Amino acid sequence: TGIDDDSRKAAHGPGKPTTNGFSGEIAVNSVAAETSQRNLAGIAENNLVSSRRSRTSFTALMAYAGIALVFLAGFVLYTAVNWRNFAKTNGPPDRGTKNEEAYRLYRQAENLSARRNRENMPTAMDDLNRAVSLDPNFARAWAAKAHLHRYLAEYPGGDQGEQYKRSMEALGKALAIDPNLSEAHSALCLNKLRYEYDSVGAERACIRAVELDPNSSVSHKAYATFLFSKGRFDQAVAEIKQALEIQPLALENQQTYALALYYSRRYEEEEIQWKSLIESNPPHGYLYIRLFISLKQQGKEDEAFDYLLKKLTMDHVENQIIERFRTAYATMGWRGVTIERIKHPEIEPFTGPFDVACLYATVGDKDKAFEHLEKAYLQRSYRMAVLQVEPQLDAIRDDPRFDELVRQMESK
Repeated sequence: TGIDDDSRKAAHGPGKPTTNGFSGEIAVNSVAAETSQRNLAGIAENNLVSSRRSRTSFTALMAYAGIALVFLAGFVLYTAVNWRNFAKTNGPPDRGTKNEEAYRLYRQAENLSARRNRENMPTAMDDLNRAVSLDPNFARAWAAKAHLHRYLAEYPGGDQGEQYKRSMEALGKALAIDPNLSEAHSALCLNKLRYEYDSVGAERACIRAVELDPNSSVSHKAYATFLFSKGRFDQAVAEIKQALEIQPLALENQQTYALALYYSRRYEEEEIQWKSLIESNPPHGYLYIRLFISLKQQGKEDEAFDYLLKKLTMDHVENQIIERFRTAYATMGWRGVTIERIKHPEIEPFTGPFDVACLYATVGDKDKAFEHLEKAYLQRSYRMAVLQVEPQLDAIRDDPRFDELVRQMESK
């Protein structure tokens, strides 16, 4: 009826289709199924994305791990190579002998000779003779003997010719055992420079010594000595500074540095160096002599004379002689002091004909100066190596006899 139809419409609401109960359940289930499928699809898609992300993360992680392994392997290789090089450079040095006693004697002799005190030299030589007797193939001990014989040749009063002969014999044995021994080439350099007057051969040996062992302070010191003797002062200072970097406390290196400054005429720097050495070392007459020469070159005569007096007092020179020096300086200035030094060569342990020639040159006695330079040349004095750069000879450098003497040396 109309009333029933209206009731059904009212129950379902206006404009909505009417269904029976079974049809409604189907519709609801259909919607639920569709929703469930969408949810499952979403979950599957999310799982797929998550899986892709996981694979991407894993791939990236493996890539990073691979890079890390490469770096680690490189670091290990780098460390191994550098440690091997470090061990070669800084590890225990090659002693040159398996005989422990020979090596001990060699080191003891090196320490004694490094002090450059004349009284130590016989003991040092005896130690080296015993070392090569224990091991005749100990090349470094033979090279040390070559250096020590040259040191002995530089002291006045000894047989210089015989000492150089023995030096060359020891040098020959060292090079026969080990032709690539840096210390032997350094000895050869200085022997050629100071005894044979062979500048070309000397520099060749010096360069070879440095090439064979760039970490040898002996090789750099020897080359520095050659360089300042030839007027190549900037190179000399640079070379001795390398020796000082290797062995900063070695007295020989510090003295050679001061001498390089002296021949370079850098007197103020030289003065500082000698004063530092006097303060930091036991009393040594040579240091005082070099200091008062440096002060005199600067015109600091009063201070120079004070250090001369300190040196005389330290050496226990007789008071009578000291008073002569005082009187000479008071009446004649430094010229009077120089004359007294000529009269008393015994107060200066390194005085030879070359040094006496320097004294005569500074007081203007050219004839006496050349007389003693000729003696020094004939005796093969090691001091002749600095003939052309010695500041104390400036007063006679314009004399024709000076050029002739230089030509004689260069023709050897």
